[in-house]
Amino acid sequence: MPSFVGTLLTNRLIWGGIAVAALALASWRFRFVTVARHRRAPQATAPAPAPVIGQSAPTRPVFGAGVYFAQFRSQVLMDLRGVFKSYPFYVLLLFALMNVVNGFVLATSQLFGTPLIPVTRVMLELIQGMYGFMTVIILVYYAGELVHRERQSHVSDYVDAMPFANGIVVAGKIVALWLIVAAVQLMGMFAAMVAQLLNGYSNFEIPTYLFGLFIVQGAFPFLLCVVAIAVQSLVDNKFVGMLAIVVLFFVMGALDSLGFEHVLYQLGIPAAPLSDMNGWGHFLEPIFTVGAYWALIMVLVGSLAHLFMRRGTVGGYRERFIEARRRFTLPLATVATVALLGAAIVGGWIFYNTNVLNTYLTADDLEAMQADYEKSYKRYETLPMPEPVSVDVEVDIFPGERASKAAAAC
Repeated sequence: MPSFVGTLLTNRLIWGGIAVAALALASWRFRFVTVARHRRAPQATAPAPAPVIGQSAPTRPVFGAGVYFAQFRSQVLMDLRGVFKSYPFYVLLLFALMNVVNGFVLATSQLFGTPLIPVTRVMLELIQGMYGFMTVIILVYYAGELVHRERQSHVSDYVDAMPFANGIVVAGKIVALWLIVAAVQLMGMFAAMVAQLLNGYSNFEIPTYLFGLFIVQGAFPFLLCVVAIAVQSLVDNKFVGMLAIVVLFFVMGALDSLGFEHVLYQLGIPAAPLSDMNGWGHFLEPIFTVGAYWALIMVLVGSLAHLFMRRGTVGGYRERFIEARRRFTLPLATVATVALLGAAIVGGWIFYNTNVLNTYLTADDLEAMQADYEKSYKRYETLPMPEPVSVDVEVDIFPGERASKAAAAC
């Protein structure tokens, strides 16, 4: 370190003195009050006369089909933008795709030592088994986000004051959630097609994919969207609503164990086998019939969401019941009545076909039949069985007629 003497000391004294002088000058010149400069006051002039404005004609807002459609589209787009701009959506989607791609890799390798051709039927089964649960998680989460987003962001008072009919708000949120589920389903379809291509299979049956993902397998998540919006509209906390939907989901999965096995109790379309030969074949009629039944039920559930969707400053449940009575107008009552009668008619037709024209067997009935079979033939358990040496079989299959002709010789 250099010694603080001589030239260095002189330099520090000079610049230190300059700094002290500058600080003193600044302190002397600084004022905490603003002093107006002396300027010549402007001469007073007469104010200009105010312009005469005629009274505007009274306006009356017009609400028609075009306005309602524009409001509905605006509601859907606003909800979709909020979802597609959120990072959690892509995180959940990526996790779902990783899960289903892993299933594609494992399932398309071999089956009992035999290479498996990745046909559309196989890929749809994989999507349903490994992708469906993640789809349910996504719709449960975003049902809460869509219903409670404005209130959570503290802008609900402004949004609820808009001249949007309550039915448009509810329908917009349901359709937005449908489109979110549709986007997830389409991503699953594209992942399946990429897996097919990587395995050397290029016969992409896009109509079969769309019908399976949006009608057969997709009926359950799309119907659950309406239930989720209705549940969230009944509660004041989105997390309580999510928990209620999850509990309801597991209860629906346990209906078989509780004895409610009939298709009239099971939300969605019953499993319909897809054949590589003739598609869904004769199962198309029950698919559309059961789908119509649950669609009518969902009209009633959507009406419930419309009645109890919280808007404005409505507080407790007593006020919400009063508001629900006000919303239960003649058009809504007409729609609900038609939906209820339609569901009763279609449900009666389903019951007639399954329980009257055919023998309806529960899981307990099938188990009892299996037990009787084993008891009847157990005495032959130790007898020697014939061993075929050669078999000659001729089979003609007629899928359109649901018939076959077979002849065999051993």
